[in-house]
Amino acid sequence: MTWTILLRTAYLLMSLVAPDWAPAMAWVAEPVEERPVTYPSSGAPIHARLYQPQRAGERAGLVLTHGMAWAGMDDPRIVTLARRLAECGFVVLTPDLDPLKRFQLSIHSADQIRDAALYLQALPRVYDDRVGLFGLSYAGSLSFIAAAAPELRGRLRWVTSFGGYWDFEELVRYTLTGSYRGAPAAALLEPQLYGRLAIYYNYPELLEAGLETEAFKEICYWGLHHDYDRADALRDSLSRGGRAILRSFWGMSGDNPCVGHERFQAWRAERGPYLRRMALASWIDQVRLPEAFLLHSEQDSLVPAVESRLLADALRRRGTKVHLEITPLFHHIDALRGDAGAQTVLDWRRLRQVWSLYRFFVPLLALAQDPRQ
Repeated sequence: MTWTILLRTAYLLMSLVAPDWAPAMAWVAEPVEERPVTYPSSGAPIHARLYQPQRAGERAGLVLTHGMAWAGMDDPRIVTLARRLAECGFVVLTPDLDPLKRFQLSIHSADQIRDAALYLQALPRVYDDRVGLFGLSYAGSLSFIAAAAPELRGRLRWVTSFGGYWDFEELVRYTLTGSYRGAPAAALLEPQLYGRLAIYYNYPELLEAGLETEAFKEICYWGLHHDYDRADALRDSLSRGGRAILRSFWGMSGDNPCVGHERFQAWRAERGPYLRRMALASWIDQVRLPEAFLLHSEQDSLVPAVESRLLADALRRRGTKVHLEITPLFHHIDALRGDAGAQTVLDWRRLRQVWSLYRFFVPLLALAQDPRQ
């Protein structure tokens, strides 16, 4: 372990949890160049952005994938994280994945992530045996599905998941009802509206919406964009019963009256093959990884932290070295901000939490330093 890695880890951590302080450590960063690229994938070429340290020499490569966010690779969280990781020595590729930008819950994007890794491995300045994946939120789980592909099996050095899921069916159950099989209710937070909007947008049959299904989908779509004015305008087009349904899931507290046990069970039975494909348990036996980094928010009300714990257990049984960090410094993938600004994250009462997160990132940043140098 070198001082460079330790200092760059501190720089990365500050950029994530205390960005006002990060410029004070920018002197440890490498200059980085950014350029648009396109890589081949099944169906159509994928637009992406490449972040590359300017200093000559081969580097470890990292595919950083956005979650379900309309801005895609231009999401400020992705741009900032990609720049910081490149400044810390990685060649970083950020693909722009349309299915995720359109809030589609499917595994199709796992193929696009796989193809991004193959493209990155073929670049002349990237060590083809030191390439990893880093997925945010839903893309964290897709990254493990991509790692199970025959073309990547045994060829990736690591996968990082930040806020990903393990059991998709249980995630849906939690999102719509606030319950999770095998987890005590006291350990769960009330599910966030954003998650319900994503579920209902993809599976409107779970709502008793009748002929108003398309209107509900459009309301959910604009809600996912945080454009609540458009969502409110569409609400007025609903019938009286439709507005009652909308109120019940928009401001749900406790059990959701829109999703009764029988309706959920019927949906589960009808979607059985799909749910099995979405479950990481269906893919994990094909994953061959030396290391995995699992980061999760302790207060996550979109994807419960138990999901990363279950994934960690499954990977360890496969012989993968797992770095697991359940942290209170984030909500889902967003750093918490106190009333007095970002600096409150680093007050003395949180030093142990910050130190634990720092120790999580050190071995990840160490992967940017090739042992052959």
